[in-house]
Amino acid sequence: MVSLTCDTTTAGEATLVTLSLSSDEPTHVRVDNCLDGPVWPPREQGVPAAGWDDEGFAGVVDGTLALGYACPADPADPPARLVDQRPPTDEETPTARSLVRELGDASPPQDAIGPDTGTRLPDADDSETDTVPPGVDDWLDGVTQRLADADRLAGATSVDEAIEAIDAVGGPEEVRTLPDRLAADRAALTAVAERCATLADRAEAVDLPVETLARLA
Repeated sequence: MVSLTCDTTTAGEATLVTLSLSSDEPTHVRVDNCLDGPVWPPREQGVPAAGWDDEGFAGVVDGTLALGYACPADPADPPARLVDQRPPTDEETPTARSLVRELGDASPPQDAIGPDTGTRLPDADDSETDTVPPGVDDWLDGVTQRLADADRLAGATSVDEAIEAIDAVGGPEEVRTLPDRLAADRAALTAVAERCATLADRAEAVDLPVETLARLA
């Protein structure tokens, strides 16, 4: 039996949807978007990631599968629903070696990391992290780890190294979901960056007349 949990975040005129699917055994699923608009799926090299279309996602879940997409529509409850689940075919059941053959270039998709604009995630030893609130710091640490996992997979130069890297990051299913989670990270980082830039501008523009207020008091 597959369970599905959903969460939404508003970013401008779009809604970001985060999905978590869980199953005790390999199961082929179909998840449809319930928002009043098309799915903007995570993309790999300019095309939708495997399993995605304009209406949702279809693929195999074995354990926990994290997914994320955006939609140009208002939030709804629920934002997505599980419409099909069945045993996967032999071709759909992932193995480490078959995943190595599928991966090709395992570097993070451009949609997940964005263009090089000079903005970067802080390293673990960055002094800047001292000023980041703990909850935000934990989230950034998670994004940093996912990028490190992608770098490790991309750095494998042989099948044996790739299999070792896949095991190190949690197994084939973790690798399959990594592009989706990085794409969700990208969307969230973009939304947060825009909000932070607006708030930073407002904070910089504030000029409180402290001395005048003190005299009035």
